[in-house]
Amino acid sequence: MDLRCAALRAFAANSLLTRQALRTGEIDWPSFTLLGLASGAVMLGVLTRMQGLRASERAQQQLGNQTGEQLDAYLCIAAKLETGRDLQ
Repeated sequence: MDLRCAALRAFAANSLLTRQALRTGEIDWPSFTLLGLASGAVMLGVLTRMQGLRASERAQQQLGNQTGEQLDAYLCIAAKLETGRDLQ
């Protein structure tokens, strides 16, 4: 089962459980609204943090690749100057 299907099933189950709880009086509308807003804010914070970490890792990887390429170019130029011939 892919993640989209799992998310849709979880959303449907949550909807059914919420309706049942509201119908039987196990939770009232203000509590339900507050709980929904709070859990949404927490999840948004988690997703934002995860996205920020991924972006940071990509930036570090790109910087590392650029630094390695620059070092390789520098070493080739230094070797060429020292030996007087092209190393390609």
